Amino acid sequence: MATPTVLYSEGKPLHTTECTILPGKELVLCVTTPEKARSVFNNVALTTNGTYVKIATPFGDSTIEVTDLIISGDEKAGGSVVVRFNDGTNTALVHTIYVASRAATVPMHFVGKVEGWKAAYLETAVVGDSFAANVTAVYIKKAVTGKTYAKWNAER
Repeated sequence: MATPTVLYSEGKPLHTTECTILPGKELVLCVTTPEKARSVFNNVALTTNGTYVKIATPFGDSTIEVTDLIISGDEKAGGSVVVRFNDGTNTALVHTIYVASRAATVPMHFVGKVEGWKAAYLETAVVGDSFAANVTAVYIKKAVTGKTYAKWNAER
């Protein structure tokens, strides 16, 4: 026999919701991380060779953590789509897809922590020639001051 359970935090019951997946009804405790509850997304369409476009920017000197990327590009000889962190001085590659022999769509969900350094933004561009590409990033804007690039780079 199941025992009714209520989880409390600071004297208040935490949220539960009715389960509607299986026949019958039961309460299900919903648990998520604050980061997942606060993530946002942005999408950019690219066509011009070598022109980097900001896709995600942090609050001031804080950081952004990328949770998901979807990168797509039309087939173009010598073409690639680049996603990287940049603070105006230092850059760090996140991912590149190559579209020289066929169009590509690459969805990525990061299980580990893909987070930039202090004031680093996420940017993307098509490289090799002008062609159509699209990048969607899901990310979290952190509220704390990020690590310097030197410290961040030494720890990765």
